[in-house]
This record gives sequence, C-alpha cells and structure tokens, in this order.
Amino acid sequence: MKNIFLFIVFAKIYANVDVYVSNVSYENSYVEVSIVTDEPIVGFQFKIMPSDDLNAQFSVENIDLSSYDISEYQITGYSAEGYMGETASSMNNFSLFGDHEGTVIGFAFSDQNPSYISPSINPQVLIRVPWSYEIGQIGSVSIGDAKFIKPGVESNGFTPQYIQTTVTESYPLSIDGDFFDISSFELKKAYPNPFNPVTQIDYYLPVDMNVELTVYAIDGRHVKTLVNSINARGNHSVSWDGTDLIGNSVSTGVYIYQFISGNKIYSEKITLVK
Repeated sequence: MKNIFLFIVFAKIYANVDVYVSNVSYENSYVEVSIVTDEPIVGFQFKIMPSDDLNAQFSVENIDLSSYDISEYQITGYSAEGYMGETASSMNNFSLFGDHEGTVIGFAFSDQNPSYISPSINPQVLIRVPWSYEIGQIGSVSIGDAKFIKPGVESNGFTPQYIQTTVTESYPLSIDGDFFDISSFELKKAYPNPFNPVTQIDYYLPVDMNVELTVYAIDGRHVKTLVNSINARGNHSVSWDGTDLIGNSVSTGVYIYQFISGNKIYSEKITLVK
C-alpha cells in the first residue's frame, strides 16, 4: 500500500495525543492501541511495528486508495470482529484502512454531523487490529509514524490540524509466547490532596522500566517533569512542592499529573491550596 496520508494541508498545533500499544491478546489474536487525547480526533494514521524476530503479519486487506475519491470509498479493510465493537473507532463510525505490514488509517467520513473521538484524560481503546506472529520468539510491539488530526475551527477556515503526538514505550512479549505480566503495576493517589506545600506520589513497578511523571496545568501547559528515567523494580515515591521547572511557586489551583511507564498511561488531578 502506498504511504499516502489522505489529508490536504494542516496547520501546526500545540495540543497532545499519547498513543501506545495497550494490550496484545493471545486468545483473540489482536494488537490493541489506546490513546489519551486533549483534543477531539477526526482522523489518524500510524504504523504498528513488531520487532523483526516475531515475523508478524496483520490480517488486513491491502487496499490501494490512490485511484479512489476518498469521500466515496465506503468499505473497510478490517474484518468486523466482535472484539472491535467497544473501541473508540468503532463507536464513532470511523472507516479504517491498512495493510499487512501494520499501517493503520482511520477517518470520520461525514459531511453532515461529522463524528469524532472525544478528548479525555483517561485512556481510550482506539482500535484492535487482528494479527499473527511466530510464537516462541522474544520481541516487542511499538507504534511509529503517528499522525492525529483534530477538527478545524472558524478562525482558520475550518482547516483540520495536526495534533502533537507522543508515543510511549514498546509492549514486550516473552520468550514462550505469553506476555510479561505487568498487572501488578500500581500507581497510588497523590497525598495529601488538596495539599500545601508538598504532595507525594507513590508507585510500584514489577520490572525495571522507564518512568515519566509530569505535572501539567489544567489548561495543558507543562509545569514540571518530576521523573524521566529508568526506575528499578520495586516501590518508589516522588514529591512535588508546588514549583515549576525553574523553581518558581505556582498559583493555587487544580493541576494534572500524568504517569507514563511501559504501555501504561495514567492521569490524575491534584489541588494546590494556599
């Protein structure tokens, strides 16, 4: 399939989408991709990238869209499997295309009352893509070449816009064909909350993993990165003293801390009072 991204011209924007592999189902043979987004989404393209040793293929009809008017192309390249029904793409009537190598393209096709995926600080399952791979190999699955689109607004002539995209770490597979058990991962609520002057965030990692813990203002502005490094397996505790990245005290109000580790993304609100 030609590497065609079927949008015209998009302006630079400053919101953010986090996209990551959230699950790999051995029983149902699919790769699950989830997102956390600050903005509504009307289209996306990315590539699911298994490591070479897995010899993976995705069960998707190869569709060459180069000779079609996309607005008239109504079929999907994905089988209507039961496990797809609860995904954000399915519930919002996105048309989906792709190829055997893991390319995924999704559009909300409608000139009247167009559908979109709503913003949420909580993870949403975007899509589940059927696949096969070679059991008995060490490997991982990650996301690459990700592009997400939000609706345009009147001030820019309703031109759709790219959204800044963050891709988290790859999802590891174990040597026996099962998946590393990260279900024992634990992130505790910040305490005290509300707080003054310091709050503490505790978490537990079942394996050595890279951790990114960041504080944002309620409007999405970056306030301070508390952790961005590989953490050893075990319990960890991080505190925030209500200061920004240059050490200035921030104002009273509601903030969001976002925790990213492996294929996990969590966001919680905390309130600073003075």
